[in-house]
Amino acid sequence: MIGPRIQERLTQLGMSQSELARRAGLTQSAINGLIRGAARGTKHLHVIARELQTTPAYLAGETEDPNLDATPRPTSADIANQLDSVLVPVASEEFTLGGGGEVEESAIVDHVPFARKWLRDHGVTRFDQLLLVPTSGDSMVPTISDGDMLLVDRARVEVRQPDLVWCFLVAGQGLVKRLRREPKGGFSVVSDNAAIYAPYSVAEDDVTIVGQVISALKWRL
Repeated sequence: MIGPRIQERLTQLGMSQSELARRAGLTQSAINGLIRGAARGTKHLHVIARELQTTPAYLAGETEDPNLDATPRPTSADIANQLDSVLVPVASEEFTLGGGGEVEESAIVDHVPFARKWLRDHGVTRFDQLLLVPTSGDSMVPTISDGDMLLVDRARVEVRQPDLVWCFLVAGQGLVKRLRREPKGGFSVVSDNAAIYAPYSVAEDDVTIVGQVISALKWRL
């Protein structure tokens, strides 16, 4: 966005790249790199904007108004704050409700607003640790269905109360199950669909807790 808007203002003002570079105290190659997209940003954006008689917000695509007194358009986060909501990121990676699947570091593909009051009512204290995780499989039926979206609190990683539902990794496999501490150490991994999936034991050192499942949401993106 920055490059096309710099070029647009140069054309409107009849100014060359070299002239802008001279006025901003930069090299022409730096200006050209921004216009071509070779550089994604610059700490000198406010200086460039001043010489182009516009605002950094306009050059960055935060507003459609190039005037110096323009107000940047509100971001999704701004709107969420005004509505007393929190934007929760959605992970691209599925966690399996079956036998387990390889999980790599997830990319964030979207954000979904949740009311702060609703989150507090569900015991959430750290909004920045929430994550929405898509799932697949039938091992947690009827509690969680194939394709449900899980709201996970990554601030909760200590398994103290039995039978809560957790997102966790075992040898790189992402699972959604209940965990029970065993008397001699380790965990019993329990599926709600017990007719098909029998409990089994894992060593505590083999388990990496991602977070506790707060809610299973019956919707799709």
